[in-house]
Amino acid sequence: DHFALLQYNSTGDAKVVYPVLWATAEADYPAPTFALRACQAATAVECSGHGECQRSGACLCYTPYTGARCGEESKVQVVTQFLERGGCMGLYVALAVVLGVFAVVTALSIWMCCSRRKARQLLETLRHAAPVSLGGQQGPAAQKLEEEH
Repeated sequence: DHFALLQYNSTGDAKVVYPVLWATAEADYPAPTFALRACQAATAVECSGHGECQRSGACLCYTPYTGARCGEESKVQVVTQFLERGGCMGLYVALAVVLGVFAVVTALSIWMCCSRRKARQLLETLRHAAPVSLGGQQGPAAQKLEEEH
């Protein structure tokens, strides 16, 4: 009695794997499931080139791909990868620069406002004070402040 052991490859072709003398391919053991073969044959490139067919027939997709045949790119995973790679460092630096400039401008504005207020108060005090020189004229300090403000 002569017999041959056939095994189907991922494209559905029958290959002789035994006896060795007649073999056209090596035995694939354990033999792929029909679901795995169907997965491999479903697209020209296994799982759209973005994953691997599992024995169950489902594609196990590489990050960031999803879908039954790994043909869709997940935006959530793309953003997650961006964050994991430190992609926000530039954003953090830009935010720090903007906040720093805002803080400096605010501090300068407050300082200038307070300086003007103090100068006005001093000028008013000098105006209402007794004359510094004879004849009721303002002294040089009061004249200088009045010219500046």
